[in-house]
Amino acid sequence: ADDNPSVRAAAVAALGQIEAGSSSEVVAALSRATSDEDETVARTAITALVQSNVEPSVIFSLAPKWLDDKRPSVVAEAAVALAEQGEAALPALTAALDDDKSRYWALLVISELGPAAQGTVGKLAELLPKADSLDKRELLMTLAKIGPDAKPALPQIDAALSDADRGVQYAATFAVGRIGVATDVNRAALSKNSSSDDPCLS
Repeated sequence: ADDNPSVRAAAVAALGQIEAGSSSEVVAALSRATSDEDETVARTAITALVQSNVEPSVIFSLAPKWLDDKRPSVVAEAAVALAEQGEAALPALTAALDDDKSRYWALLVISELGPAAQGTVGKLAELLPKADSLDKRELLMTLAKIGPDAKPALPQIDAALSDADRGVQYAATFAVGRIGVATDVNRAALSKNSSSDDPCLS
């Protein structure tokens, strides 16, 4: 490998113009480059893999390592790559939700997919009760983006309406509205919050 990261980045970008499906050597070279010590090279390699029309299974096999990278720009590039795979990325994204370091990015991608991410609702609902306040807000906003198909998570969302954290209450209220299904629990909680002195709840 060249010592100059600019040369390495240019090389992987050029490889990305090759149909990777026809060359295992190209796939191997680009896969290795996604772990390059230079973050520009690593990001370029991730983009190049996607552009080269590599088999989605290659993206999904590498995704856990990318999402675990300590460099935010590399993780962001990985999130974009997964989003471009659409619903096919859901198993990888669901697995990433179990990792504290990759959960935030996985939630961003799932939110982008919206209703197409219905398959993640069970995992999102499972994580919600035990999450910290920041993660609860992100989980609730993600469920809101999924919309009516997130109905199975309503018991957990309804419980969040009475959370001690106001930000969690806001997110839960928004999620209930987006899902659009009334329950005895959320009717009572929303009725109580409607008389709150907090204008975001009333």
